[in-house]
Amino acid sequence: MLEAQFASPYFPVDVAMMASSRFFREIEGGGEMGRGRHAYFNAWLNHPQGCLGYRLDTPVGSIVYATDNEPGVPEFDNNLRQLAQGADVLIYDAQYSPEQLASTRKGWGHSCWLEGVKIARECKVRI
Repeated sequence: MLEAQFASPYFPVDVAMMASSRFFREIEGGGEMGRGRHAYFNAWLNHPQGCLGYRLDTPVGSIVYATDNEPGVPEFDNNLRQLAQGADVLIYDAQYSPEQLASTRKGWGHSCWLEGVKIARECKVRI
């Protein structure tokens, strides 16, 4: 049963408590979907429980949503840069200061503002 996957501690509210209709589809990292003039991409990022980053391309622009990501693993760093390349907007995990990330928060699966700026510049993100 798919709903059992959404139990605590990964989902704070039991799915059975939601009154709305819902449909779940398993997605894999590296996935791509499109509908009309819209395209959607995802890729694995570096987080202890795993995390996907997303990119949505539309006729009016592109947005990348990359939370729960810690830099430093080449495969995941490359995934993020592929998603962010030339995007109009990058929403990026900047939970820690550069000092915290380098010392006491290593391995926690998050990043800092300095890394976000570096990625945005390298990938020529507009905003």
